[in-house]
Amino acid sequence: RNQGSQQHRHWYDHINNILVSVMEQSIETDVSIAPEQVLTLMRRFHEKVDLKRFGGGVHAAALADKNDLIFVAEDIGRHNTLDKILGECILADLSPKDKLLLCTGRISMEMLRKIYKMQIPVVICQHFLTGNSAILAHKLGITLVGRVREHSLSVYSRPERIVSSINWKRWTFNGKRVCRLIDSPRFSWKWFWESK
Repeated sequence: RNQGSQQHRHWYDHINNILVSVMEQSIETDVSIAPEQVLTLMRRFHEKVDLKRFGGGVHAAALADKNDLIFVAEDIGRHNTLDKILGECILADLSPKDKLLLCTGRISMEMLRKIYKMQIPVVICQHFLTGNSAILAHKLGITLVGRVREHSLSVYSRPERIVSSINWKRWTFNGKRVCRLIDSPRFSWKWFWESK
């Protein structure tokens, strides 16, 4: 049993090394989005996910541009929602490149690899993220936004794509101060945006 586990780990590491070496080029794009748009898209996303809202126990993902949702997919597996989004893109002859991805589940390193292959530069997630996911997202050139709530969000990688005409340090939303920079010991930077 132990030998089988070591063999499985060896193949996993080998495939992982191949994937990382293939993905040397990070995503370059002019795509940017304001935090208000992120919150609006997440609100619309939650309105569209019927199975999750009524039954729970499923994950959802959506492909979007800055203004609206394009496709929404629900499935019991997080990875399957990405596959369904890609399938919808193929059927509609629409490139996912330079679009945004919203999801309800945690973003894993494997999901980031799929997202990278789809050339999606901004991923918006309602949950916490793993440290390894944030590091890989930075290397792949993906802006990773997590912990999106009604009035707050955290940006874990490539924060330059989250833009506003208002200075981050003095930004207000509904008359409240909403943004501050947090120095994280694990990352060189992490933006946290909230209404107080």
